Amino acid sequence: NTSSLMMLDRSKKIPIALHTTNTGYEVFLRDSRNNTQLDVATAQRLLKEFGLTKASGPINPAAILAALCADYTAEIKRFITSVSETQKIQVSPHILLFNQSQSILGFDSMISKALGAPANYLDVTDMLTPNDVTTYFKSDWPAFIPLMGASIR
Repeated sequence: NTSSLMMLDRSKKIPIALHTTNTGYEVFLRDSRNNTQLDVATAQRLLKEFGLTKASGPINPAAILAALCADYTAEIKRFITSVSETQKIQVSPHILLFNQSQSILGFDSMISKALGAPANYLDVTDMLTPNDVTTYFKSDWPAFIPLMGASIR
């Protein structure tokens, strides 16, 4: 599983750099399972309900995943530095998260704290017609972004 990092020029609204890492949701899930001996469904629930924000009794996912989180944010910092140096631009990041990142509670806060920059989930609800379906899927919209992008021709 991988993560894609994209640097956007906000004024021109175009990507200026792209980087893929070998760390994605499945790696966070695997590390959680390997360190707790939980089955897949229980480990997924642990990440979704407790994630990186609070301990769950004898299991503290934030502590278990601390080294992985540090490596992941270091990779993002290297990417930002590389783009800044090669493009000769001042980078003031605002991190938009999507896909499976919302499946780890507190992921946005961890990224924001580690990078000292705002990080939030891409919210598309204001672009959708409010109805029962959009309300029901509201917390899952970040996972649909790649799907919607792939459908645009």
